[in-house]
Amino acid sequence: MALYAQGKMEEAAQALRGALKLNPEMAQTYNNLGMALYALGRTQEGDRAFQGAVKLEPRNALFYFNWGSVEALAGRGEAAEKHLLRSRELKAGPPGR
Repeated sequence: MALYAQGKMEEAAQALRGALKLNPEMAQTYNNLGMALYALGRTQEGDRAFQGAVKLEPRNALFYFNWGSVEALAGRGEAAEKHLLRSRELKAGPPGR
C-alpha cells in the first residue's frame, strides 16, 4: 500500500493485481484494489474488486465500510447507503454482545 499512500494509484492497482495472481485468496488485497480503482475513477472495476473481498470475507465490516465510503465520494448514494448499513450491521455483532 506504499504506492497507494504516495498517490500512485495506477502503479498500486498493477501491484495489487500481481499479488492476486500469486494468491487469489487475499481478501484485503481485493479491498485495497477496490480503493485504488475507485481513486482512478474506475468504479465498475472497483466494484468487482470489492465483490471479491466480501466473497472471501462476507462478515468483514471494514470492507463494506470502505466500499460504501468510496461509493459516496463517487456520488453513488444509494449503493453507498446499502454498503454502509451492512457495515454497521456487521459491527453491531450478534444480540446480547
